[in-house]
Amino acid sequence: MKKSSLLMLSGGVKKYNTRTYELEEGIMRSKIIINWLLNMNDRPNIIQIAGGSASGKTSKVTKILEDHYREKIIRISMDDYYFGKTYMQAEAKKGRELNWDQPEAIDIMQLSEHIELLKIGKSIKKPIYSMKESEPYAKEDILPAKIIIIE
Repeated sequence: MKKSSLLMLSGGVKKYNTRTYELEEGIMRSKIIINWLLNMNDRPNIIQIAGGSASGKTSKVTKILEDHYREKIIRISMDDYYFGKTYMQAEAKKGRELNWDQPEAIDIMQLSEHIELLKIGKSIKKPIYSMKESEPYAKEDILPAKIIIIE
């Protein structure tokens, strides 16, 4: 059984340790913690879900949580913040060979800015990344919510 990691942050302050759970147990624990956070305060709360490729982060964990909580949750996928193959090729021409698993392949600065804006109740224009084309191709408006899932 594949595992996913769950890291809870509340109001920008780390309040929980990272724990690793089997997928189903992680989903159950996430629901308990989200219910508690929804009743605890009015500040946005961040849940970070980590796991290897094809570990169920998007297909199972975040979809189940989105279905259960609807408008109270937004999901931000780090995949949407990939720079893309054009960037990777340009870096290679400079002699800097990167692979897709390196942090340098992701626009961490933009992701961080977007998280900060969502935490203070502002909307963002999130990039949409095409895995097929290996490039970002559009932007979508994301409104703030009480629970922000980052996977």
